[in-house]
Amino acid sequence: MPREYPLVLAVVIALLCAGCNSDSPMPTARPVPVSPTAPSEPPAPAPAPVPTVTGVTISGNLSFTRVGETSQLTATARLSDGTTKDVSSDPSTRWTSNDNAVFNVSTSGLVTIVEFGSAGVSVVYQNRATGQSVTATPAGTFVVAGWVREPGQSGVSGVRVTDTGSGRTRQTTGSGSYSVAQLPANQAHLRFEKEGFEPVEYDAKPTDSEVAIQHIIRLNAGDTVTPLQMAPHDLSYTIGSDRCYPCRLVRVMVPAAGTLHVKATWNTSAVFNLWSGGQFFAGTPREAVADVVVKTAGEIVVYLGTRSLTGGSGSYAPFTIATTFTP
Repeated sequence: MPREYPLVLAVVIALLCAGCNSDSPMPTARPVPVSPTAPSEPPAPAPAPVPTVTGVTISGNLSFTRVGETSQLTATARLSDGTTKDVSSDPSTRWTSNDNAVFNVSTSGLVTIVEFGSAGVSVVYQNRATGQSVTATPAGTFVVAGWVREPGQSGVSGVRVTDTGSGRTRQTTGSGSYSVAQLPANQAHLRFEKEGFEPVEYDAKPTDSEVAIQHIIRLNAGDTVTPLQMAPHDLSYTIGSDRCYPCRLVRVMVPAAGTLHVKATWNTSAVFNLWSGGQFFAGTPREAVADVVVKTAGEIVVYLGTRSLTGGSGSYAPFTIATTFTP
């Protein structure tokens, strides 16, 4: 080997070792270029709102002439987007008859007539409800349907309703509703009776719907009674040429001939009057007084109310009737 080679090698090693000096600064790292952020995607559009139910209607045949006749009714829901939907057989749809003695209705809206009469069919879908009347009576006859109530109170159940012409009888339902079918022409005479109530009779027409009856108010001469309050749209009684409305009928038992003293009081500004024995006794606000001449022992009928040709008092008035008797 030539002599200069060891020298050259030594120089190279020295130079390399010089680069390894710990005091020498480390080479500076170059920054890595960062790509600019890509623009974000636009948000997806919100889903369209689900249409809500705004109402429901019933359609189909609601008038029948034969027992056993059937009809499929349709329940149609109106939606908030303006469309409609047949929901007759929807599992959440509820069909109801308010008198199963007249007709039954299936879960899909099929009506089956059980007896002549009139009753209501209703449908409920998603908290929306509606109702219609179903009527069944032979051709050429009509139905009277309505409600028997006690003024100021609710409907009266178990009232016997009789068509005096045919003797046909029905009873009011738990809510006081009733219907009598197979009535001839355009008018019938009906009687309404229940134990403890004054009977009522009137000539009924197809447009009639509401009948008022009152509990019997009976006392002996010398007694005092505070019955149910007088109410707006109370009963109406015809007394001679007068109309007493609103009015209450009171029965007083007297022991002999003499004079029955009657005093009615109430706590409102209404003016009520008394009628008895063919006489009219004008009242004042809060009080009416009558002296009724009695010829024989027995029952004396007294009427308390407003002398009116057009309407009632328009307010509720609790009242008391006190009686005394002078032989």
